Amino acid sequence: MRYSKIFFRFLKIMGRALPLFLFAMIIHMVGDNFLYLTLSYFVNKLMDMAQIGSMEGINELLITCIAANVIALAIFFVFGALYDIYAKRGNAVVQRMMIEKLLKLPMDYFDKHHTGEIVSKLMNDADTASQIFTSRLRRVTTPLMSVIVYIIPMIIMCPALAICMVIINIVSLIINNRYIPKMKKSAKETSISKSKLVQKFMDTVNGRDYIRIYPGARLLLDQYNEENEEQMQGDLEFSPGKIELRNVSFGYGGKEVINNVSAEFEENKSTAIIGQTGCGKSTLIKLLIRLYPVLEKKIYIGGRDINSIDIKILRDNIAYVPQETHFFQDTIRENIRLGNLKSTDTDVEEAAKLANAHDFILGLPDGYDTVVQDGGNNLSGGERQRIALARAFVKNAPILLMDEATSALDNNNETEIQAAIKKLINGKTALVVAHRDITIDFCDEKYQLS
Repeated sequence: MRYSKIFFRFLKIMGRALPLFLFAMIIHMVGDNFLYLTLSYFVNKLMDMAQIGSMEGINELLITCIAANVIALAIFFVFGALYDIYAKRGNAVVQRMMIEKLLKLPMDYFDKHHTGEIVSKLMNDADTASQIFTSRLRRVTTPLMSVIVYIIPMIIMCPALAICMVIINIVSLIINNRYIPKMKKSAKETSISKSKLVQKFMDTVNGRDYIRIYPGARLLLDQYNEENEEQMQGDLEFSPGKIELRNVSFGYGGKEVINNVSAEFEENKSTAIIGQTGCGKSTLIKLLIRLYPVLEKKIYIGGRDINSIDIKILRDNIAYVPQETHFFQDTIRENIRLGNLKSTDTDVEEAAKLANAHDFILGLPDGYDTVVQDGGNNLSGGERQRIALARAFVKNAPILLMDEATSALDNNNETEIQAAIKKLINGKTALVVAHRDITIDFCDEKYQLS
């Protein structure tokens, strides 16, 4: 009963156009069936003429069949076009209603549901619901119209065959009704699977930088059988060391961001990268991890042109803390473990302690097993940043790149995070992009990018 109510509720969406919509659909199907009926009648008469060896009346038969087919085709196309127009209008109404409903939902709905789930409902579920006006409604009415159109001629021509056809249709209807619950269950499972797939896709797109840098995050691609399409070329042997920039220039969108920059950053020393907004500090960090293409013989690490280093090996030796920390919809424990899949639970907790995140994690409802909501909406900015630092701690790479890691923090959070950063950069080749003096002061050196 519930599904029939939903069905008729969708039909009411058509409003005053519903009678014309149903009339166009019915006449369209009648024309379709009548076309096949006239062709069958024509073939039957030809076979009868051939059997008796007389073609008398063939001209009248041809004229009648041609006229009937022209009328049937006209009905089929005219009312078919009208039916399609109203069906598309119904689809548009459903989509508009979903958008209006989405805009009226409270904010906690978006906090509790993944963006991918919402997108899936807007795309897949709306499309499935809209099929009521097209394929689903026709699947219900087409067999009925076929019986009505064919049954009268069949009763006239062969009553026994007509009775058999009615019985077969009744049996078919009973069998279909038995499988409807299973089909509904399968459709629901398919919808949930699509929603999860869209969630993973959204995580992959939004966390693309993490997927390239952290090996654990790259597993998301393996989950739907895709591989990172970065170049996997060069020697596998690589010893991190001093970072050198040799007349590096780079731009995009027709605008040059970095112009002829040369610098050396010593191994196991931390350097604060400073400069005005838009001078290319963030771009420089992304060039070092090859998120942007780099010209040959421009950037060297450990005396090696980074283009000659296998990109996976290069990134395995770099820990990256970006401006915006991306979280995947999983537990806090697994979000930290993305930095190093081989890390144990103890390693994860030790990394969290070093990042000054352990105490606040234990204060969450499920501790380390608390599921991070879409984009980390259930965590504060400072908490998200400390988990990002914990990822870098658990990765324990010899090179550390931090891009505006404390730019969005208040003073209270920054104090704890600064202490964590000091521990993190100790003994590493670190480049730290920052604006605040306190962030700059604890670095060994400063480099002005202009």
